[in-house]
Amino acid sequence: MKKKSHMKYSSETALSTPEQQKFWQQVEHRSLRVSHDVTLAYCQILNPNSNKAVVISNGRIECYEKYRELIFDIYRQGYSVYAVDHRGQGKSTRLTTKRHLGHVEKFNDYVLDFTLFVDQVVKPRKHQNLFLLCHSMGGTIGVLYMHQHPKVFKAAALSAPMLSIKLPAPRKVIDALAKALDFKTWPIYVLGGTDFKFKAFKDNDLTNSTNRYSEFHRIYRTYPDVQLGSPSSHWLREALTAADDAKLLLPELNTPTLTLQANQDSIIDNQAYDDIFGNLLPSSQCRRQIINPAKHEILVETDDVRTQALDAIFAFFSEHALK
Repeated sequence: MKKKSHMKYSSETALSTPEQQKFWQQVEHRSLRVSHDVTLAYCQILNPNSNKAVVISNGRIECYEKYRELIFDIYRQGYSVYAVDHRGQGKSTRLTTKRHLGHVEKFNDYVLDFTLFVDQVVKPRKHQNLFLLCHSMGGTIGVLYMHQHPKVFKAAALSAPMLSIKLPAPRKVIDALAKALDFKTWPIYVLGGTDFKFKAFKDNDLTNSTNRYSEFHRIYRTYPDVQLGSPSSHWLREALTAADDAKLLLPELNTPTLTLQANQDSIIDNQAYDDIFGNLLPSSQCRRQIINPAKHEILVETDDVRTQALDAIFAFFSEHALK
């Protein structure tokens, strides 16, 4: 028998159910041209019985297809949902001839794209309550966006935001290596980087849920064009600087923001969160919740963990919604 707390959300024991598949057929799949050579893929589903909406900013290598279950659950909680694939990944335009190379010219390009998406796709719907949900790299984008546009979202939730990347060597060494391998007109992988590879569950850094990890693999085999490998050296340099900026800006945001920290994260350096939340001013709009036991992808975790996170997110959004 399922635990009562799981009944309001989908379960890892029943993924891609007929109900979820029927729901996904109702989701609109669209694109937004942001320049002559870049088009963003996105999806949306409008809830006719709600004045609330959630905009999703996903993480590196991710795509909105990976968020089918999450979008299903958000919609069932009474929200319209929008989810966009960032440039260079997912179903959006790739930026190099090597499709698996994760690359961006300027990290702020992600922020500019997201701004255009919100302005042209989301805002015209005039939702009374608009919320932001971000994961990992998407959290960095979200923080930089909210700093530049403080009055758009009523509140935001950041799942394991990329405020500091866990590095295999001291930062100075990584900076030097990335700079040495940063060929401006010919981007290449970071040292040791490869095309996308399917890892065995026992070797994964993302989740403790075998079923949700298998579902991630199923989706990426079904849509091989969304696969993305390691980042370029240039992406790494841009991302490290952006993460530094976001770490400084997060405590100063005017938008109420909930940070979910995965206690078993091996991709993000959790010390960054301790640095921020150990020195918060009483006036700060930031709040943290440590999710335990969770690897990096909190929203793709086991049911118990994922329920902790979703309960916290929806409670936070409700707390800051206009009645």
